[in-house]
Amino acid sequence: MTVDYGENVLTIDSIVLGAFETAVRRRELKLSPDVKDYLISQVRTNLDAAHSRGELESRRAEVEQNTEVLVNYLASSEQQVTEIRIDHVDSALEWLCSRYKKFFPFCPRP
Repeated sequence: MTVDYGENVLTIDSIVLGAFETAVRRRELKLSPDVKDYLISQVRTNLDAAHSRGELESRRAEVEQNTEVLVNYLASSEQQVTEIRIDHVDSALEWLCSRYKKFFPFCPRP
């Protein structure tokens, strides 16, 4: 599955995927091939809305911090996992969004 990022490809890649890959690499975890596309599909609506309001760049630090929180949760809740799959991300987002309704850009979920 490939997600069409539209005109925001560089911004989305650098903010969300860059932060996600860096945090995962630091913990010496691997990503299943489809996780990055899935992650983008989960945040695209919220990122596009922020972009259309001209807020995306000003929220970069928040996105990076929240991405780090997501990976920390994945690392702590999935101790035995060496490769992060879609179901891991999905359950982590489900848990985080049930507790933090405005966990940008991951919540609210599409």
